Amino acid sequence: MSTLTQGAARDAAIQRFASTYGTSRDILKHQVFDSRSFDATPTDYAFFQQPIGGSWRAGTKTLGETNMVDTGKLPNGQALLIKRMGVSFQTFLPAAATNAPAIAMACVNIMQSSVFEFRVASREWDIQIHGRQFLPALAIYGQNATNPTFRCGDTIASGWISLDDIPIVLDPLVNFKVNQYFNNPDSNVVTVLSASNVLLRAIYSTMQVTLEGTLSRPK
Repeated sequence: MSTLTQGAARDAAIQRFASTYGTSRDILKHQVFDSRSFDATPTDYAFFQQPIGGSWRAGTKTLGETNMVDTGKLPNGQALLIKRMGVSFQTFLPAAATNAPAIAMACVNIMQSSVFEFRVASREWDIQIHGRQFLPALAIYGQNATNPTFRCGDTIASGWISLDDIPIVLDPLVNFKVNQYFNNPDSNVVTVLSASNVLLRAIYSTMQVTLEGTLSRPK
């Protein structure tokens, strides 16, 4: 006689609850994501407010920039249990262009002067994370005369923050956004940040915020 392990019993329960053509709801691992581009100077940004078809540079956003289909809310009937949040950069390095360490350092500069807040309409923030927390303990990208790709001062970091035992439940049709507050009180640092923005803007770099968790949706 075969014996069900705990994992097998869990899989069987999932199959009963969420079979492809059953009458229950789908339970899925899911991510909602949105992207921003960069201006010539540091500017705040509200993620998840421009869905597919929304304004994007000289055109409109596609699925490559966001998977939101409505402004700042999930579709009717869908709910997301948010378990972690990620911030990443998409960079495009042309041949014989500015060296990669300088681009990487520009991304680090921006994160070190950013604060991210998850906010639901009419509520105080539910997540407040300094951009520095998404980076390694020491993140420095540089070069020297003999090795233009020399990299120093960084350790492994995933770019994700887990919400651990306090995930956030995002109900259907509830308005939400993630604000990026991006500035610095030191004018000298603002000069550095502006140069970082200009560099990333020139190579069409973007920043992406992702909320990952368990999605419940009707059949």
